[in-house]
Amino acid sequence: MIAETIYNMREIILLYAPLGIVGIWRWSVWLWQKILSFRYRPIPPLAEKIFSYSIITPVYNEDPEVFARALISWKNNEPDEIVAVIDRSDKACIDVFKKFSAIFAGARLFITDEHGKRPALGRGIKAARSQILALVDSDTIWNEGTAKNALSPFLDSSVGGVATRQTVLNPKTLAQKLFAIRLNLRYLHEFPYLSVTGSLLTCLSGRTAFYRKNAVLPIVDKMIHEKFLGKKCISGEDKRLTFLIQKKGWKMKYQQDAIVSTPGAPELVKFFSQNLRWSRNSWRTDIRAFFSYFPWKQEPPLFAYHLFDRAVQPFTLLIGPIYLFIFISMGYWNLAFILIAWWLISRTIKLFPHLRRNPKDIFIVPFFVIAQYVLAILKIYGLFTLDYHSWITRWHKSRLRKKTFMELLPSRMTAIFVVGGLSFALVQYQYDNLQNSESKQRQTAIAYTEDFSQFDLNAKQQNFQRKRNASNTVSYILRKPDSPNFINWRLNLSPEASKKILAQRQSGFSASPGTKFHINIE
Repeated sequence: MIAETIYNMREIILLYAPLGIVGIWRWSVWLWQKILSFRYRPIPPLAEKIFSYSIITPVYNEDPEVFARALISWKNNEPDEIVAVIDRSDKACIDVFKKFSAIFAGARLFITDEHGKRPALGRGIKAARSQILALVDSDTIWNEGTAKNALSPFLDSSVGGVATRQTVLNPKTLAQKLFAIRLNLRYLHEFPYLSVTGSLLTCLSGRTAFYRKNAVLPIVDKMIHEKFLGKKCISGEDKRLTFLIQKKGWKMKYQQDAIVSTPGAPELVKFFSQNLRWSRNSWRTDIRAFFSYFPWKQEPPLFAYHLFDRAVQPFTLLIGPIYLFIFISMGYWNLAFILIAWWLISRTIKLFPHLRRNPKDIFIVPFFVIAQYVLAILKIYGLFTLDYHSWITRWHKSRLRKKTFMELLPSRMTAIFVVGGLSFALVQYQYDNLQNSESKQRQTAIAYTEDFSQFDLNAKQQNFQRKRNASNTVSYILRKPDSPNFINWRLNLSPEASKKILAQRQSGFSASPGTKFHINIE
């Protein structure tokens, strides 16, 4: 009995080893990060103004009402100047800023004919007069006290940049709530962990990032003219600035009490499109950073491992859905339900910091689970389209030619091949283990008749042949690892016989184990 139990446990471990190993790995990393993140404490805000600081915002195709609201929120944080570099075509926002100039003496307007966020930021950085520069998106709303909290780390002369905590402004749609969850995962979990373990951050997001002017000014031209695989980069300027400044040896800090808000895309299509663009930006910079010197200077090199972990995460994340597909196709409904339940429970645990602040979002968890797997596929696809550049939410189609379907086809096929290859490897692993298990069971099985009388194999064979000759059909009972294609191969069926069998098949990928097929003898 004990030996049989041990054998069964061994078989189960072999069958589900990939899922178990990845699960243990991911949870170990998460627990490690979570425990360390509890040690994070933001630097207290400045009691009085010590640094002069300028706000620099590039503006193109912005909602005038949102821009006007953002300007007032910035003004309330008492900057020395607000430098707006506005595209000449955005007449509405130019008018908004001119009206704002009447109530704020530090407003400076630059109207540009040069397309792109990078040149606009570069022009603003070079024109700014203050010690500290706040690079801000034109739709970002600041809380009261954002600047005081963000400026305090600059008392340390080795600090070159400060990241702020970012939230979604009044999230209402599913897309906005999913975006809010992802932002909270970053700024309530990832950034506190990175801040505790070192002075390197993955990205000072362009929604609002504070920089020391003498840290950013020497590398601004490298940001403007960045190329990857020979093509000029359009988006991802925030990742590029973060990389270049850290490469120069400057420290980065995160201030959780410096809070800013962004409206967030209301549509799911735009939400996924934005994340695809951000994934490409992350791949470009993370690959460069991983093979640079500065991530490895840290002892131990936890930031370098974090970059590696981010890179493999989308691939390991897909193992779960692949196993769900295997369970359903083989009729293991109990295991499928257990896996789905585990997803919901585990994601609820990981989302607790967000759910504690937004308890009604508990109903969003199932959608978040699905979105995570969609985003994993998009991130893998983004890896194979690194030479594709766009500013999806702003650029007019006349400013940037989009790639055609045929131009993107090789990248899409490569992504499908990678995901399909991972799926095939796991399915083949599962099938081989099931086959080996059944083979071993047959080798060790002892044959008995129903009344435990002597088993006469010759008599049984003769009886089988006699029954077979008397019938024009044979029966085949489906086993767990069988699939329609495998049955056709095993029985060497003709196309006509195969069609008849498939007509008897239940709905779904394959029939349930124990299903009996009747096959005509030809």
